[in-house]
Amino acid sequence: MSESILEKVESIDQAVKGKADNTVLLQLEKRMQCLEDKLQANNVLMQKLEKDETEQSTLNRKVEEVVVMLTDKRDEWKDSVANEIVMDKIQDRLKEEEVEREEQEKRRNSVIVFGMNESCATEAEVRVADDVEKFQDIMHELEVRHESDITKVVRLGKKAESADEKPRPLKVSFSSEEAKLDVLKKAKNLRDKKEGGLDKVFIYPDLTPKQREARKKLVAELKSRQSNGESGLIIVGSKIVKRRAA
Repeated sequence: MSESILEKVESIDQAVKGKADNTVLLQLEKRMQCLEDKLQANNVLMQKLEKDETEQSTLNRKVEEVVVMLTDKRDEWKDSVANEIVMDKIQDRLKEEEVEREEQEKRRNSVIVFGMNESCATEAEVRVADDVEKFQDIMHELEVRHESDITKVVRLGKKAESADEKPRPLKVSFSSEEAKLDVLKKAKNLRDKKEGGLDKVFIYPDLTPKQREARKKLVAELKSRQSNGESGLIIVGSKIVKRRAA
């Protein structure tokens, strides 16, 4: 652009020297001024473009910084959320274990009796007294000396509408865990008590739903192992063990 202007200046200078006509000189001066205005305008435009380019570069840099920051924050937030989820699961698990311990404590001194005949009396008090008396007779047959340790008996489930229906399970609570353990220890001897149908009566620990599910799996494992030829196996607590030799 500047070289073109210089050429025009030289051309004007030549014209001035060749022609001294004032009219031509004025026209040349106007053209010269017009060219200078255009040059100035071009300079202003170039400066603006350079400024805009600088601002755009700055904006791009700031955008990149924000993207990097958000990426870091995203990872941080993900870790935070993950930690919160883990903590929530731990808290839920601890709460479940606490509830389970409380349930086990409530059942610590109780047993569940299956197959014991149920009274047909209409009065609840009479039925309860009959259940207590019948279970005391069972304890006597088992030679368990804790008849007086019975604190509560209750039938589980809806009362049968007829005497022909299967008797409901009976929950028996004792004043001590020792009495409960003594009953459970000797309960297996009921299988030999044919008189009075006591061989059809079964006494088990009062288990929580979670414990019942675990025992169900143990029983299934025990049957599977027995079907595969293993013998002398019994369930003790939460394990399957070999029965001790007599």
